Amino acid sequence: MKHIAVLLFIFSFFCCTNTVLAQQNNQSGRYVGYFFFGVSPIDDINPGDPILSIHLINSFRVSHWLTVGLGIGYEIKNENNLSLIDSSGHVIGQIRDQIRLIPLWLDIRAFLHKRTFDPYVYANIGYTMGQVSITSGSSISTSSLQGQGYNYVLGIGMKFDLSKDISLVTDLGYRGQHLRNGSFNAIAVNIGIAY
Repeated sequence: MKHIAVLLFIFSFFCCTNTVLAQQNNQSGRYVGYFFFGVSPIDDINPGDPILSIHLINSFRVSHWLTVGLGIGYEIKNENNLSLIDSSGHVIGQIRDQIRLIPLWLDIRAFLHKRTFDPYVYANIGYTMGQVSITSGSSISTSSLQGQGYNYVLGIGMKFDLSKDISLVTDLGYRGQHLRNGSFNAIAVNIGIAY
């Protein structure tokens, strides 16, 4: 919960920063922000449990066709859910591993048209920090060293203009996440807004 509050603060800060910079420079169309909710339903570690994510990207519009920016996110992945069974066959607890990741990345988006429905391609590359929590019954053990490594995403998307300043954005990408003790690949599906 603390991490979500921090991300909401960062999101608010970037929104305010975009608005102030745009007003100071008289270039309201030069700065673009993206706020995404995402799910990766298919991955090669544990296909039953998806990766859930919130992403924020703060970009600069280089031209009508290209934006370059920095992104930050918060992601949760449940790894295992094993039941502890006593000698009589009764469930006495569960073991559940949960990975919490905070990726930081460089975001590049190339838009193919300048219309109400605007398809695009994008690429991200960056670094991930995070931790693994292992819950067994009521005790929790946490290691903050497990979730460090690099990440990348390649994908396609569509931007739908809702007004002059706000658009609905959806995309689909192939994601690679390399961590200290292993890696995984996933299909990432995101929906959000561009402001």
